[in-house]
Amino acid sequence: MSKCRLCLKETTLLKKSHIIPDFMYQELYDEKHSFILTTNHEITKPDGKKSFRPTGEYEGNLLCQNCDNKIIGDLETYASKTLYGKGLPPEQAPVVINHKNQQGIQFSFVKNIDYKKFKLFLLSILWRASISTRPFFNEVSLGPHEERLRKMIFEGNPGGEMDYPFQLKTYINDKSMPTDYIGQPRTMRYEGHRIVTFFICGIFYGFLVSSHSKPTELNSTTIKKSNELKILHVPQGKGWEFIAKFAGISTD
Repeated sequence: MSKCRLCLKETTLLKKSHIIPDFMYQELYDEKHSFILTTNHEITKPDGKKSFRPTGEYEGNLLCQNCDNKIIGDLETYASKTLYGKGLPPEQAPVVINHKNQQGIQFSFVKNIDYKKFKLFLLSILWRASISTRPFFNEVSLGPHEERLRKMIFEGNPGGEMDYPFQLKTYINDKSMPTDYIGQPRTMRYEGHRIVTFFICGIFYGFLVSSHSKPTELNSTTIKKSNELKILHVPQGKGWEFIAKFAGISTD
């Protein structure tokens, strides 16, 4: 018997809990269902070495069955249907409209996306990465924010729009770019704030972890209580530059 990291109860813990849900790795498997893994440095090289694994990053003795399968599992079920457009009835399915503004910046405007479920799903990944001892997540350490996120997830409270706002950016419309890549999560600083970033299958997820005033530009991109979300597009031809920036690699 050990203490579950989410409900804090002394109970039997699962031997395997995914830190990033397995369905988000679906582009990373080859025909033998092996996981293709590249380091941040190797991804910028067309002939970079690849290693193969049978599954994604997971860890044992973190969560009890109820917290993993029910609380987080329900969020993952909604997110998997939302991200991949399958299994939701029409009245619950997100509506995606692509736009280009006067400056030529392309983005997708998503309507009818559940504010509570989708936000808590993404925050659960951020929290799980912080509590994990796996080397892959060693740059994600949230300090006192870890406990606050735990309570939000356990209580089903997504907070306000600017409580841990996030931004999504993608190059999936650029067919020349790889989708079989997951980058090691990184923590960076921006205007005095902590930004924790993930790169999974062509989608960048950036979380602002801060208790003080937030950058105003996040107001327009983080998910809204009106169940709306803006996803930015990486300009055509800038995908490798974007990956290199995420990985902390100079392109000069």
